[in-house]
Amino acid sequence: MIDIYLPLARRLLQQSGLSSQLAAGTLEHLLAAARLQRHAAGKQLSQRGQSMPELLFVVEGSLEVSMEDGEGRRSICWYNGAGQWLGLIPVIDQKNAIHDARAHGEVVLLHVPRQTFLQALEQDPGLARYF
Repeated sequence: MIDIYLPLARRLLQQSGLSSQLAAGTLEHLLAAARLQRHAAGKQLSQRGQSMPELLFVVEGSLEVSMEDGEGRRSICWYNGAGQWLGLIPVIDQKNAIHDARAHGEVVLLHVPRQTFLQALEQDPGLARYF
């Protein structure tokens, strides 16, 4: 049932200008390796200081990106809406997430595995230019 979001994900990626930068087949390769998943409101999707094994692309809904201080107070930094990426830096440098991210309401995400993304980044200079 979640696969009904694949055309929307493809359209959002194309509208972002990504597909115009890519070599033939790169977008389809990324989509074939990725998985679509619906997440409930409030679900923690990344946590500061922890590994991020996937690049996330918001297909529907939004993510609340925040940071917590030493006393446990959370400050919201921004919201990532449909058509926006999360986790580019920790996926590329293979270090830990620098922010917390939670589903702000129900959200549908495209999860692109780190290795798939890094391989595409090496093979397609257009992808590197885009990001």
